[in-house]
Amino acid sequence: MQVQFVISMSSTLFCTLPMIINKDFEVYYIISGIITALLVPVQQVFAVITLREGFNAEKGMALALCLWGFASHLYGGYKAKKQAKCNQEDHELSQVHKEEGHV
Repeated sequence: MQVQFVISMSSTLFCTLPMIINKDFEVYYIISGIITALLVPVQQVFAVITLREGFNAEKGMALALCLWGFASHLYGGYKAKKQAKCNQEDHELSQVHKEEGHV
């Protein structure tokens, strides 16, 4: 057990330190959160199907929260992309109005 802990901590440090130095940590954090949000429901469904575990209230709540979190992330990304597109169109439109005013 101690060897497993030492290996786990050393590998975590080995991966985390370069990410902090290169400032990649934020991107990795987001990607790992997305993957975790997707894998938890898949794991629960496979456990119920293959291991014949019971689907109790805790599993149902965890499944609902993970799916809700993932859907919220997708919707937030959609809204951010839509807002960025509107801002770009407004900027282009203001540039056209400025050019027309100078002609």
